[in-house]
Amino acid sequence: MLCGRLRARYSERDPRVLGFLSMQFHYTGQMVLQALSPQERGLFHPYLKVMDDHLYMPLQRMYEGAAAHAGDTFSAPLAAVQELLPLVTSVAESICAEVAQRFPGYRCESGPLRDLEVRISSIRDVEMFQVYLGLCVLEGSVAAVQQELFPLCVMLYPPLKVEWKLVRQMLELLDEALRFQLTPASYTVLLPYLRAVQSMFSLEVFLESDPIWSHHPDVMRFMGTAQNLLQELMGQGAI
Repeated sequence: MLCGRLRARYSERDPRVLGFLSMQFHYTGQMVLQALSPQERGLFHPYLKVMDDHLYMPLQRMYEGAAAHAGDTFSAPLAAVQELLPLVTSVAESICAEVAQRFPGYRCESGPLRDLEVRISSIRDVEMFQVYLGLCVLEGSVAAVQQELFPLCVMLYPPLKVEWKLVRQMLELLDEALRFQLTPASYTVLLPYLRAVQSMFSLEVFLESDPIWSHHPDVMRFMGTAQNLLQELMGQGAI
């Protein structure tokens, strides 16, 4: 679809710009929903959710990765991802609820973890991590996380006051959830990639007091590029 092709093109230029585009689209969509009647909101929300997911997550790339396995008599990676995907939202919701309970006084830039908007954004992030995990399994590589997800988190999380201890806690809870909800065979397929992602966000990589992660001068430049991409999407009738 058009959205997937545009996302791929801008990801190739610099994946971090997608974070700003998706944030703009998400919060604009939330404002639009607030202006609608309950009946209108029920009709329009699914559309916004689908577009939001396709901008925020590498779904098109995942579909292509799954298609590459479709011709196999049996593909353990494809089977594992097929088992993972229906669980993504429920796992994300339970993880965010647990993190909020474990850090009751924590406040990010947008408010406390129990705040509705913060909870919605947090669930989207945990969903995104799972989609990237599935993509890594299908591609047999952690390149997608190294090239897209990791740089995006490094640039956005510190200004948003999302400490790395929350990310590490989320990944630990994700490990627990997948271990109990997936079959042993599927969990075994996913585990090496999950361990690789955990290592990227480990305490050895991100010392909480290290000032190098506290700000990023590229933020405004990428916001400008995100605005250009949003205009292009609108101009081509994708939204």
